[in-house]
Amino acid sequence: MCGIIGVIREGAAEARDRLVVARDLMWHRGPDDAGLWCSNHACIGARRLSIIDLSAAGHQPMVSADGTLVLVFNGEIYNHRELRRELEPGCVFASATDFEVLVHGYRRWGGEGLVRRLDGMFAFAIWDETTRTLFAARDRAGKKPFFFRRDGRTMQFASTLNALSALLPGTPEVDPAAIDAFLVYQSVPAPLSVFRGVQQLEPAHFLEFQSDRGDCRIARYWSVSYAHKTTASEDEVVAQTDALVRTAVRRRLESEVPVGIFLSGGVDSSLIAALAAQESSRDLEAVTLGFDEPEFDERRYARAVTGALGMRLHEETLRPALVADLPSIVWHYGQPLADVSIVPNHYLAQAARRWMTVALNGDGGDELFGGYARPLLARATAPYRATMPESWRRGLAAAVGMPESGPFRRVGMFTNAGAGSARESFVYGRAFRDFRLQAYPPEFLATLAGAQPDDLYRAVWDAADGVDDVDRALEGDFRTYLPDQLLAKADRASMAHSLEARSPLLDRALIEYAATIPTSIRLRGYQTKHVLKAVAERYVPSFVLHRPKRGFVMPASRWLRGELAPYVRAALDNRTFYDRGWVRPEFVRRVLAEHFTGVRDWGEQIWTMLVLEVWARLVLDRSLDRDARMDAFLQRPERALPAPVRTLQIGMEWFPEKPGGLNRVYYELMRHLPDVNVEVHGLVAGTDRVARDSNGNVEAFAPYSGSLAPRLLAARRLGQPLLRANPDLVVVSHFALYTAPLLDSMGGHPLVVHFQGPWGLEGKVERQSEVVVRTKSTIEQKVYARADSFIVLSPPFADILVQQFGVSREKIHVIPGGVDVPRYDSAESREACRERLGWPADRPIVLTVRRLTRRMGLDNLIAATLAIRAQIPDILVLVA
Repeated sequence: MCGIIGVIREGAAEARDRLVVARDLMWHRGPDDAGLWCSNHACIGARRLSIIDLSAAGHQPMVSADGTLVLVFNGEIYNHRELRRELEPGCVFASATDFEVLVHGYRRWGGEGLVRRLDGMFAFAIWDETTRTLFAARDRAGKKPFFFRRDGRTMQFASTLNALSALLPGTPEVDPAAIDAFLVYQSVPAPLSVFRGVQQLEPAHFLEFQSDRGDCRIARYWSVSYAHKTTASEDEVVAQTDALVRTAVRRRLESEVPVGIFLSGGVDSSLIAALAAQESSRDLEAVTLGFDEPEFDERRYARAVTGALGMRLHEETLRPALVADLPSIVWHYGQPLADVSIVPNHYLAQAARRWMTVALNGDGGDELFGGYARPLLARATAPYRATMPESWRRGLAAAVGMPESGPFRRVGMFTNAGAGSARESFVYGRAFRDFRLQAYPPEFLATLAGAQPDDLYRAVWDAADGVDDVDRALEGDFRTYLPDQLLAKADRASMAHSLEARSPLLDRALIEYAATIPTSIRLRGYQTKHVLKAVAERYVPSFVLHRPKRGFVMPASRWLRGELAPYVRAALDNRTFYDRGWVRPEFVRRVLAEHFTGVRDWGEQIWTMLVLEVWARLVLDRSLDRDARMDAFLQRPERALPAPVRTLQIGMEWFPEKPGGLNRVYYELMRHLPDVNVEVHGLVAGTDRVARDSNGNVEAFAPYSGSLAPRLLAARRLGQPLLRANPDLVVVSHFALYTAPLLDSMGGHPLVVHFQGPWGLEGKVERQSEVVVRTKSTIEQKVYARADSFIVLSPPFADILVQQFGVSREKIHVIPGGVDVPRYDSAESREACRERLGWPADRPIVLTVRRLTRRMGLDNLIAATLAIRAQIPDILVLVA
């Protein structure tokens, strides 16, 4: 394992000092050796963790005998012995390393020919000084990282984003699309990186960069096909899988340093431990990590496995206090990754390094053999989709919802997975997918220009060649979740402690064979990982295999509302986080309040935001040191926002759906009140558009065209839970009719009324019946009698409240209307504007904009016009 880095450009040697500093930020990836090679066109460096051939012959960069090819390499080539035998006729090898075959292979087969022959985990770069061409490639599964930035005839690359950033002048610009993708999927998917202009080379891809011309070619060199299925029997499939896993384990035991096992006690790692014990010529040790919380702790299974194998087991316990090291953990990732297991993986690797330098793990078993719920749900819901109309399925999913726990959780998983197409179910997202409109400020949404992070996942699904939806779900996970999250986590956690993690289940031959297994064998009945369990039954205690699956995760939700809560509040509920403009303050506060009080489990969203803010302070602000602890958030004074005013805003209708002055005022207030620290929960009559327009802040309780009684009952049904759950809520009434059903539920909640005019008296002017007028006035009287304060546009409206409704003047606040001057400002002169409108240039003009109804006082307008004309005969009055 190593860290590699390079600069390709004219005068590259001038970057020598900067490159050394950047290279040594990867000390943890290679503490055994460091090297540098520079010419006028390229400057390339590496840090080495010695695994095979510990001598100086394995020094990097490795230079060909004629001095024209320069190699830096990160990873392991497991078929290097076969390649060496093929290359030896005509080649002289100077070392016993696994990676020297790359230099000779590149010269003989070319870059693409070489990489197609490789079996291993790798990211490497070869510089050809003669042609001034860089060739770089990344392994098939994406185990080893490769970041790069290209600008014209210049390219920089590195194993880590921290090192690459150190090569660049200043901090690169954050890519809003990457932040969006992270908030939705908890990782930044390749080829994106968190910085604009910096990319990740995708798994199974290579790049060629010709520096004289600045030409860059990126292409895929391998893909797995699910289209062709084996006709072998189930017993033959199990036997072949057994043989392939055994071969993969044997190859990964090659090492000149101690080798051990990451053992969770699950199917995959237990199988690897059992086969490694049989294939190794030396005693192996295993390490496991657990928790004090029994429902999360699986060490008893790890003990059973090592007891059966006669293998020594080292146990560690993760407690909440250790999460205080989160800044150090996040730093090693370079960009945010919020898989909740980044913490246990970090401490597992830290513990393992005391006894081993190479650790075998069980990564890949779920993605190849169907260990997750998604392939299982894809199979289970296929007949459901085929027999029930989509409208019915969506309705049932909406009715069931997604219970957080209990017996109906599985029902919710099924109905939600089956609601739409299998493709839609695959593009499921995580933390913020269902809350983007509620959580993101409008300005952040605008920077995304309508882009959806789901588009990447949809493209992967559409390109999959499997014979059924199970195949497509497996291939989708293999190409997205596995490299972007699982393998990134494994690499960064292990390399943080100079430990090499190897994944036998991601052997090339095993990947390609697993894709040929038909669903009927892979998921016999509805048993996940049936084939792998059948293999494991030969070597592992049965009770370890046949039990509910639990991932290697810590009890994050519980800890976040317990011991970690002070860190969460200090990091997220303050201006530093809010000013970044990624998440609305009112959304954050709602999430924290509901999580801390147990109303709802928001653990996934809180953890995602916490990781993002820790990363931002480490990398963007540089206000946290990489070795800082979370206590730093508590020690420094934060720029805390004052507590928001939490409001329930009761309107009439939604302006985009039904124009009107009152509706317009309400609509604009709902848009702008959050900007002045007012948290908005709104209720109006309308359609589903209301929630979409308002980012979920305003709900439509019923269509405005429906019958009155159902509308009033719906307003009461939606409003009462909000009043009960939020004792500090201020009720703001914009329309007395929809406020009245909630009067008896308000308790001690303050009530503020926006008074836009006397509803009953306006009905009288419109010549409505006496019964209607009296009913309206009675409703107004009851609401206004309960109100604590009133907001009016003008003193005459205040007079109406006092004279008609007996309201005390002390309760009335006059806030005059204003003009949005920038909106109506024009660079054109008055004369030019009149000419464009076809208005006379030589007459005085009065313009009034109003609804043309009786209650708007049209008779008064006419009388005023006549009075003006008596004094200014050529006046032109325009009514719009």
